[in-house]
Amino acid sequence: MPTPPLITDVFDLVLGRTCLHCQTPGPALCPPCLAQLRGNTRPVSIPGLVVPACAATDYDGIARDAILEYKERGSRSLAPMLGRLLADAAMTVARPQRPSDCVLIPVPSHRYAPRGFDALGSVARAAAQALTRDGLPSRVEHRLRPGPAYLPMKGLGRGERQSRITGAFRPMGRTRPSPWDEFALLVDDVVTTGATASEALRTLAAAGTRVSGIAAVAAPSRGTRGTIHAPAQPRCRP
Repeated sequence: MPTPPLITDVFDLVLGRTCLHCQTPGPALCPPCLAQLRGNTRPVSIPGLVVPACAATDYDGIARDAILEYKERGSRSLAPMLGRLLADAAMTVARPQRPSDCVLIPVPSHRYAPRGFDALGSVARAAAQALTRDGLPSRVEHRLRPGPAYLPMKGLGRGERQSRITGAFRPMGRTRPSPWDEFALLVDDVVTTGATASEALRTLAAAGTRVSGIAAVAAPSRGTRGTIHAPAQPRCRP
């Protein structure tokens, strides 16, 4: 489980940590800097996608620094803050559909990730806790695992990503159809071209999971470009 925010704050103070943006002593991302990122939730345009996609903020400035600090340098105390942002995006997707509860399905990390911890899983769990506090009971379920074709894609263009991502995921465990009233969201830290999300949706659909939307911490401010072919996601009662 993610470290409670109060304990994280105590650790930050004892270890002499400062906000990575404003250098104020305390949390790795102080409340005022986090507040600057909240309230910027926006839709992410992925042509061909038949479910809504939303990011909490743009992938630049404070958000980009925080995500890189967390993923590349292992600053785990950032998980609750990034989880708060992911929860904002998830709630934006969920609110029009008024679900009674929510399942967050993280995009799995590739098997060669050197981080040594479940980076996105920790953020997703923090987001689930934040959503639950906000009145939408939520939980995290890992329904995808990386396949042998899932390799690092940092720095690749859309065409290269699309060709490399095909067949990258496998269902986790036994496949079974989703209950008709299940509200499931695919979650990620950053949505760029949409290739990863599209392949994850395809794999989940083949395994019987109906995904109602995509939520991410951040997306490039220029918007997602290119046509992403996602599977149809019917939401009708049997």
